[in-house]
Amino acid sequence: MKLINPNTDLQKSYVSYIEELGDEERYPYPLDLKHKDFKALVRKLELYSKGLHLPDWLVPNTTFWLVEGNKILGCSHLRHCLNAELEKAGGHIGLGIRPSARGKGLGKILLNATIDKAVKMGIEKIHIHCYADNMQSRRMIESIGAVLESAINLDLPQKTVMRYVHDGSSY
Repeated sequence: MKLINPNTDLQKSYVSYIEELGDEERYPYPLDLKHKDFKALVRKLELYSKGLHLPDWLVPNTTFWLVEGNKILGCSHLRHCLNAELEKAGGHIGLGIRPSARGKGLGKILLNATIDKAVKMGIEKIHIHCYADNMQSRRMIESIGAVLESAINLDLPQKTVMRYVHDGSSY
């Protein structure tokens, strides 16, 4: 198992991942990007990681895939910096595991590997946020040593965001 940057060789696995998600809300957000022109998607993600051609609402960010062989098991999204909105709710890291691979501890592996990437980028205070009602995410985030900094209520949707911080030390 390894963490890689998106590439066109895994188009078939990516499409099957998206199909497996069905109508489920997709995390992280890059899974919502159009992928019919797969080469264009991979190129867009590469440009975003360089801070190029970003929509106004995005900060420079890198997408990673957790793969085993030719199968994408999960996806993470690392924001290189935070704007005020992301510092409030969003954080540096978003991640998701494909439904057929859940319940095997892969989320923790993906989160740790993404934190390692954040540390290598020089991010010292890594914000990891999740909704309060997502107990599985909360337990995973706490299990890697992140500390709850605060909880805030969002007006729309009516959700509480748990705001954890990890200092990048060993986990």
